Amino acid sequence: MIDAADAGDQDGCLAYDVYVYRIQTSVAAMCAAMGGIDGLVFTGGAGNASPRLRADTCAGLGFLGVSIESTGNHALEGDGLVSAPGATPVVLVVEAREDLEIARHVRELPR
Repeated sequence: MIDAADAGDQDGCLAYDVYVYRIQTSVAAMCAAMGGIDGLVFTGGAGNASPRLRADTCAGLGFLGVSIESTGNHALEGDGLVSAPGATPVVLVVEAREDLEIARHVRELPR
């Protein structure tokens, strides 16, 4: 979807815009329910791999104080802080490491 949007595909652009909008509305609803947030964490395939997704999502959450530093967001490899200096809440990228969790569960299976 992100690749299609980047290529200018009209359906891909629409799908991407809806995806970002749904992330933003979900984050905002959770913030309202919790009375705010200390941090916003991007993880999983899209959260890890797409600086564009992180930037576009955070751009619509400025009213919550969410702000990212563009250069750091685009240069990040692996886990790290991408929020703007002094910004609250902080914005982090955390690799999910599902493979390690699956391996742990397999080792726990009775033999």
